[in-house]
Amino acid sequence: MKILVTGATGFIGNCLVQNLKKEKNQVSIVIRDKTKNHIRVKEKADSIYYGTIDDLDFMKRVISESEPEVIFHLASSAIVRMCARNPLGAYQNNVMGTVKLLEAIRTCGDTVKKVVVSTSDKVYGHAMPPYDENTAFMPKYTYEATKACQDFACQNYFHNYDVPVVIARMSNVYGPGDPNDSRLIPKTINNIFEKKPPIIYEDVASFERDFVFIDDAISALKILAKNGTAGEAYCVGSPGASNISIEEIVKKILSLMDSDLSISYQKRSATFKEIQSQSINSSKIQSIGWSPEFSLDQGLLETIDFYRKKTNSVKNVIEKDTMSQWNPLKTIRNFLS
Repeated sequence: MKILVTGATGFIGNCLVQNLKKEKNQVSIVIRDKTKNHIRVKEKADSIYYGTIDDLDFMKRVISESEPEVIFHLASSAIVRMCARNPLGAYQNNVMGTVKLLEAIRTCGDTVKKVVVSTSDKVYGHAMPPYDENTAFMPKYTYEATKACQDFACQNYFHNYDVPVVIARMSNVYGPGDPNDSRLIPKTINNIFEKKPPIIYEDVASFERDFVFIDDAISALKILAKNGTAGEAYCVGSPGASNISIEEIVKKILSLMDSDLSISYQKRSATFKEIQSQSINSSKIQSIGWSPEFSLDQGLLETIDFYRKKTNSVKNVIEKDTMSQWNPLKTIRNFLS
């Protein structure tokens, strides 16, 4: 199929593009920044468009030229802390970027049969968990508010203009290859490999989250493109990885890595606010053919192994260059190759 992916250089987007190319699809991608090194996804994509999704004329050109049958919209300001620091940017990317994409599809998307948009379980905000598709939105903080607005825009463009949108409300996605090292799981794993204590903000240790492994997240998106009903939303979470507290997940990683390090509890910025408790009921998407394959322990072990190999690769490159008069630029080139 002819497929367009926004947010292709992000964690989910990068993995999705590689998966789609294994099935011989023709994949076009949108990349915001030419200067960043996105070797894997660039090598896989058939066409690359450089620009921002909040540029309507640009998105019209992308859709007109690529003629996609399916669009996966993953571009987003996805780091909760960064959204809290820059609310204007979060609204511009998450809300207006989505609106511009939907408007481009409305006016130029004659070939488009399905648009799968990844919002978030955060849209439910402070509603009582567990969430399902009928739970009312109650967002209060910046990230969740922008994702709720994004979700509403998708519903609007379906009901008002018949844009064939399917919404994926995903829980916290984790796994190998996450470029955002500030997220809880990769940061904890990397700290342990570096013999540093894992960090938890002291007021969120008991906060509960759901997690879904990256491979399961990718299969969910593909199921929604195939079997999802336009105009509907689907909650995506892993039943075996729900209602896990922040402290529990860090202790589990310490145990799986056989580490005797102690957790460092730290204070955080007063503007960085998060939802206390979240959990997902994903029975609706399971009814159309999806089910998670990875337990939490399996997913964490896969993730730990990835970062172990990455750490060892960096060490080997540095040691090799050190023996032949270490050159930092050469080290970087060798690692990227």
